Amino acid sequence: MASKNLKDVLAAHVAAFNYDDLDVDQKKRLIPNSQVLEWMYENIPLVELPDRTIERAYYFRWWTFRKHLRQTEDACVISEFLADVPWAGKHNTINCAAGHHFYEGRWIKSPKYLDEYLRFWFEGGGSVRSYSFWVADAAYKRYLVTGDASPLKRHYDDFINNYKAWEESHSDESGLFWQVDDREGMEFSMAGTGLRPNINSYMYADARAIAAIARLLGDTEQAKVFDKKADSLQKLMQEILWDKEAKFFKTYVSEKHRKIQQENYKGDNAHLGQPLGLSPIPELFGYTPWYYGVMDKLPAENFLKAWRLIMDRDYFAGPVGLSTAPIKHPDFMRPHHHECAWDGPSWPFATCQALGAMARSLRNFGETKAMPVTADDFMKLIKQYAAAHRLVDSDGKDIDWIDENYDPFDGEWIARNRLYAWNDEKKDRGQYYNHSSFCDLIISDVIGLQCRESSIMVQPLALDWPHFRLDNVHVRGRKLSIRYRKEAGLKVLVDGQIAGELPKLGVLEISM
Repeated sequence: MASKNLKDVLAAHVAAFNYDDLDVDQKKRLIPNSQVLEWMYENIPLVELPDRTIERAYYFRWWTFRKHLRQTEDACVISEFLADVPWAGKHNTINCAAGHHFYEGRWIKSPKYLDEYLRFWFEGGGSVRSYSFWVADAAYKRYLVTGDASPLKRHYDDFINNYKAWEESHSDESGLFWQVDDREGMEFSMAGTGLRPNINSYMYADARAIAAIARLLGDTEQAKVFDKKADSLQKLMQEILWDKEAKFFKTYVSEKHRKIQQENYKGDNAHLGQPLGLSPIPELFGYTPWYYGVMDKLPAENFLKAWRLIMDRDYFAGPVGLSTAPIKHPDFMRPHHHECAWDGPSWPFATCQALGAMARSLRNFGETKAMPVTADDFMKLIKQYAAAHRLVDSDGKDIDWIDENYDPFDGEWIARNRLYAWNDEKKDRGQYYNHSSFCDLIISDVIGLQCRESSIMVQPLALDWPHFRLDNVHVRGRKLSIRYRKEAGLKVLVDGQIAGELPKLGVLEISM
């Protein structure tokens, strides 16, 4: 079967997305629909995939991503909501999902958008600590793709000062970091405020990234300081946040954290009754340590047992989406006056972290007896995530969509439905919500392109696909293409020349 012209593939998807667009302000976008095809063809990695659901969602997410690019007098920024929301910061920015914006946007050819976006957070009035945010890690991960160290040099002191500010405001006597669940974008989570796996994973990733940047810039003493901080967090997370009986990372709650929770939620007593100490409830964000590298080297295979829950229908395996809390728990998706809660609904934010964590674990440890999940399980969940990108519009038409949170049993968009039921003036705020990643999972994990300091590695997890193709990937000033056909094997081309190949799917590492 001959490969298709990828611009034709892209054009067909874009035409469908433009036709169904419900964005009434699309003409105000920096890159309007009339220009989006050429912009995408020039800037994004192009794919041809045998699974049309995943391929369509891939192109749809890039189509929505460009809607959130905003040129301001300070810089080009990336929004989370298209509509202005009162809790956002300057230029309607929210740093909660900005790490996802960097993970996704690092694959865009033009450096302008993320160069300016990073500068905005430190120099343009961005509220860089209003929510937990893995900013140094995100910037360093981008550097591994672009090879341009100038943004890291410019913001090196900013990364260090930002980390120190978190230490001053959110460090705990234990040596870990605490956070309010709402400040992780996870309001009404079952454990609430405490020493949460999320913020500690983010701080670990930032510490490792700052150490790597320091080495890159020749600051060996600072590299030692931040490697030591990361080592300490890694050890403490495994000692304090790991439930040895349940075999899962959980939130640790002290009396101090309970008081902070009560002050934050004031009269709302929902989810304030959990016992002190290590939460008895596993939540989906317990997989974040794997996503951010905390668990790259395990002291014991016992930790891998956490993965048994992700495919368990009593825990996180909803029929159409990963739930954020155990399905069997009596408080699962309890009635709320609020449209956003993290006590069970499926949130793309958490789904992309859990799937990225799963992929990283499979790359690191393979399909061993100690690993309860397989690459096939991962691909099933990727397809499930892709299939969730749907909405039945007011005319009864099934269209491509991404919004805030959805029911893991029927796929209905919860916040949207409630805001419509209440006739809220901001009922369309979640249109094309930019709060998660998807394309990065396809590039980095499904096709398996991993960028390292002096090489690239290709390790696909789409083991049962008969073919796939990834083109137009710009890495360190060179153009990459990854092609696979079962009968021809795996090939990696750099600037049009074969740089590595295998007769079947496996691991390819190429110096760059």
